[in-house]
Amino acid sequence: MLAWHMKYSLSTKNIELTEIDLQMLEEKLNRLTKYLVLPFHPQVVVRRERHHSSGAVINCAININQSGTVIHAERFANSVQGALDESIAAIRSELIKRRDKRRQRR
Repeated sequence: MLAWHMKYSLSTKNIELTEIDLQMLEEKLNRLTKYLVLPFHPQVVVRRERHHSSGAVINCAININQSGTVIHAERFANSVQGALDESIAAIRSELIKRRDKRRQRR
């Protein structure tokens, strides 16, 4: 059986993602497909911000445009993987909430 890979847009600012970060991002985004309805297009923005008092902070913003509805999550963490995990968890939570509302309306 062939694995299906989600297409997504990725942009970075002041940071370069490692191959491990990219693999983790793709793996976690692919897990979200069961909550999404076609058509959808995810956009991921990862940037390192230096203006925080605690030093460099990683910001990860994920937007998913699904049939005209935009689902957004933005989280901050001390590591790329932490920011990605938190953002994807927030998106997953929102998608589950929307799916459950859609099921209740039927």
